[in-house]
Amino acid sequence: MDFLSDAIDWLTGESKKPAQPLVLGAELECPWGTSHSYLYVGSDNIDINNLPQAHVEDCIAYYNITPFGKCIYRIGQPCELCFCLADRWENSEPQNVIVNGREIITTKSTLICQTSGTEIKAVTTGQDALYAKELILYKEMNENYPGLLEILLDPHGSLYLDGEMYETAFKFLDDCLVRHGGELSFEFIYGGVEPEGKMIRAILERLNPDYLNETVANNTAFLSQLDMSITSFESMKADGRARAEEIRADPIKRWFEAHKKFTSELKEEMEQAVCAAILCSSIVTVAPIEGTPGSLVPQAGTGGAGVPATINPDLNEYYIIGALPGGMQPQLPVLGGGIRVEMVVQPLMK
Repeated sequence: MDFLSDAIDWLTGESKKPAQPLVLGAELECPWGTSHSYLYVGSDNIDINNLPQAHVEDCIAYYNITPFGKCIYRIGQPCELCFCLADRWENSEPQNVIVNGREIITTKSTLICQTSGTEIKAVTTGQDALYAKELILYKEMNENYPGLLEILLDPHGSLYLDGEMYETAFKFLDDCLVRHGGELSFEFIYGGVEPEGKMIRAILERLNPDYLNETVANNTAFLSQLDMSITSFESMKADGRARAEEIRADPIKRWFEAHKKFTSELKEEMEQAVCAAILCSSIVTVAPIEGTPGSLVPQAGTGGAGVPATINPDLNEYYIIGALPGGMQPQLPVLGGGIRVEMVVQPLMK
């Protein structure tokens, strides 16, 4: 894997680019991981774009670097179960810049995964600060609101099932208001840029999925033009506590809250089934087609709902005529006899 990676770098010219220092938020890649990770640097030395530079000992698993999804080397085993890193980054050439008495690391530096023996490398320097805010926020949330971040990063996480985590979420919302002078704009929450705004939105959606739906999110630009903002979460908190009581008292609601992933997947499968039913309803059998084997014959006929379906041969428009082997995409047949199947897409509305 390392040889292949080096070959790709050589072919793409990456190996010729000058080394750039890594800072807080640098994106990292493991050749065997299914997802990327990001570098956390706890140093107080602010050197580049108001971000701390990383040094060779910023390699502590779960602190400086989080797992890389699933490990292909371990046949899909979660990386966290075999996450073992070397005790320092390696520089191909000694670095003259020293941070906390240690060499800095750059885009040329590598860190060995002791499970697979492969090299972890940096994909970006992190100097654009794109992920730095997010990493800092995550660290603060883990320290000040234990357990909340894990639920919010899970698309099906629940604030109502594990203790009273919704109260922790309320505290986070109130603290956000205080930090921003008692007012949060819709653009801040739904703009999709600010990490803190993303967390606020995730909380609001999990407190009551029906309260702030996609319609609100899709009209963010319009709402921001109206200068709309949130100055209090008291109404949302009251609704959240009432919902928590309903979930505690009603076993059916509690079941749905505990199985949001299942119900979401079931909804998607039902939507696919409806689409398949509509498609199948548009398939009708037609009379035997006569013509020279291998030729395409323009057809005029009637669709499955009695809708006229005439083909214009001048525009080379033809129906797809043919069998449906194994339910796969229809293929053009060899003409000359036998019953054929005609695909007719029916209009859903007149």
